[in-house]
Amino acid sequence: MKRILPLLAVALLAIVACSPSAPSDNTSSPVFDNISTNQTDTNTTLNGSNTTSSLNGSVDYQISGTEGEVITLPLRATDPDGDDITYAYEDPFNEDGVWETNLGDEGTYVVDVNASDGLRTTTATVLVTVNRANRAPVVDCPSRFTFPEGELATINCDIYDPEGDRVVVTYQGWTTSRTKRVGYDDAGNYSVVITARDTQNNTVERTVPVTVTDTNRAPEITDIEDRSVQETSTFSIDPEVSDPDGDDVSVNYTAPLSNQGIWETSYGDAGEYDITVVASDGEATAKETFTLTVDARNQAPVIRPLDNITVDEGETVTIRPEAYDPDGDDVELDYSGWMESNQYTTDFEDAYPDGCNEKGCTAAYTVFVTATDGELTSQEELTVFVDDTNRAPQFSR
Repeated sequence: MKRILPLLAVALLAIVACSPSAPSDNTSSPVFDNISTNQTDTNTTLNGSNTTSSLNGSVDYQISGTEGEVITLPLRATDPDGDDITYAYEDPFNEDGVWETNLGDEGTYVVDVNASDGLRTTTATVLVTVNRANRAPVVDCPSRFTFPEGELATINCDIYDPEGDRVVVTYQGWTTSRTKRVGYDDAGNYSVVITARDTQNNTVERTVPVTVTDTNRAPEITDIEDRSVQETSTFSIDPEVSDPDGDDVSVNYTAPLSNQGIWETSYGDAGEYDITVVASDGEATAKETFTLTVDARNQAPVIRPLDNITVDEGETVTIRPEAYDPDGDDVELDYSGWMESNQYTTDFEDAYPDGCNEKGCTAAYTVFVTATDGELTSQEELTVFVDDTNRAPQFSR
């Protein structure tokens, strides 16, 4: 037991001798170079991502930059004892004291930088100000533009500059301007490139697809002039019809024309008729209206059939014809042949011997009745039979 105690004492002394000793009072901490020239008192509201409160106190160093720039903390320290120094930086700076800022990092940030020689550490407080960078213009467009053929297409996008700068906009591709009249052969898929540039030459480019849909155009009918025809004539029409898209076209007509555009007129059809020609490609139609005038055709007077008449010699023959004009015109009657008027008193020689060859015979005479309206005539005939009459003897004086 006595031999063990001295050994333990020696071991404890060895352990104490090998253990690191606390810094002695004569060991100095690292000192940041020229830190005093940047030191300032602040009372600032911070809006960076690493603080939400106000800073009231001492700031050792201030540095500023602009969104999108690389900010490097230039602080360096000196160790009075000549020891090596290591640095530690708070976020958002990396281990090398570098921060690659982005748009949206605008604000003020308080960052601690620690300089250590392995035994002692010195901390410097840095106020970092990130200024707002000029933004490129904004081009906000639909995902696709769709226009039908024949329309005035307008590229409607919301284009503006976040800072309110003037923006110059250019168009390339399907159109070189904001508006374009779409042709009827333009159906298909295209794209338009929209470029916006502000006064700081910040530029943004947006490519938007464009679809032009097919538009069916109606057939075309060449102007039809008004027409005329006389009653009892056949009217027909073959209009000039075409389709801009090359489609097959069917043509129909309103009454009284047939589907073939034909009308065989009759007496009594005189008047004016509005005729519509309809052309269709199966989807779209075109119409053209014209006036057809049917002129009245003068009709001859009409004489009703006449019955034959039989009289004895010495009797009076009276013809009573019935005549009228279909057009309502005045009618004049004329008689010819055996009679020159509608009345004739026969004598006793009209049968035998003037009209037949023997006593007791019957003579036959033809009479013509003619009706006229001053332009057209019609004629009927009848036969007058005259029977021979035997007269009684007479005493001579």
